[in-house]
Amino acid sequence: MKFALIITILLIIDYYFYSGISSILNNYLYKIIYWLISIAIYLAILYVILNYHEQKNTVSSGNNLIIYTSIISTILISKFLGAIPLIIDDIIRGGKFLSNIIYKKEVYYNIERLKFLKKSALIISSLFISTMFLGMRFGRYNFKKNYQDIYIRNWPKKLNDYKIVQISDLHLGSFGSVDKLEKVVKIINEE
Repeated sequence: MKFALIITILLIIDYYFYSGISSILNNYLYKIIYWLISIAIYLAILYVILNYHEQKNTVSSGNNLIIYTSIISTILISKFLGAIPLIIDDIIRGGKFLSNIIYKKEVYYNIERLKFLKKSALIISSLFISTMFLGMRFGRYNFKKNYQDIYIRNWPKKLNDYKIVQISDLHLGSFGSVDKLEKVVKIINEE
């Protein structure tokens, strides 16, 4: 039941986003590609849900599940973020419509603002999805060292060259092989 509710909500957001940007996508090929990607996403959600409990505790099987859920989440979140300007426009138009009913006056709808908001929705969505995919592709194993001098009052002089290594944000579940983890361990041990 929860699954059906979640899918229904996602489909509503998906259709809402599509209806908002469909006039920008004048080419039917773009519209077909949009819905093919959406259908693939919903099938992938179904695959992840059905296979989640059957995963073995291996690096590669867990890694595939993480990659699938990351791609699915990124696409769905980008559609949700892209729908925000469209929601704002609908709220404004709804307020104007109610004002028209209450005060019985003609309300002017700014078509240029609607076009701007539709383009903004597409730009916001595109920026989020491209940033996330670039991060997944190129930032995934981009390990960085950051040096910070720490001054502590009354620190013993014999410990002046003492190093503290702090490790964070490794996302160990997303390692595709043990080699990458060994690379991190080597970097840490070199310090």
